[in-house]
Amino acid sequence: NQQTSALALENSNEKAFELSKTEGKKRLAQAEKLMAELVRQSKAGLIQDRETSDEKFKTARTILLGIALAGILIGIILAMIIIRQLMFVLNKSFSFAKALSTGDFSSRLNIERDDELGDLADHLDGIAQNVGNLIQSLMQGIEDLTASSGNLSALSQNMSTNASDASTKSSSVAHAAQDMNTSMT
Repeated sequence: NQQTSALALENSNEKAFELSKTEGKKRLAQAEKLMAELVRQSKAGLIQDRETSDEKFKTARTILLGIALAGILIGIILAMIIIRQLMFVLNKSFSFAKALSTGDFSSRLNIERDDELGDLADHLDGIAQNVGNLIQSLMQGIEDLTASSGNLSALSQNMSTNASDASTKSSSVAHAAQDMNTSMT
């Protein structure tokens, strides 16, 4: 490079042309080699970066699919648990309603829950108890009425017998009075 500059200053075109032809071609070949190596390394780096990003994408996609499947599985399990609990309450309620329909008001749901279904069960148990108490009171009233009716019937029979006796005695007295009246006249 310095030689080329020095020759250019000396005004020696021939030597400069000769030097640039030999030395310049070497340098150009080296520069082209370096450029080719840089391009190759850049392409290799791009390919490696693309492969790395493809791997990261596949890994992220696999993780996302795993999370989605786990979420779906957890949702299904929770739904099954909730459905099972609801079916338990519904089956007990069905048995309770069946017992009430046959007149068994001593039956109770006995569901211990701190939610709306537990409140409903408590209220239904209260209804069954109140209806059972009401029916028991009605039965006691009917028994008392039946006993009173029997007593009233016996009293009525007794009064009827006494009235018959009194009527018979009154007739006897009336006949006796008539007989006495006939005898006296």
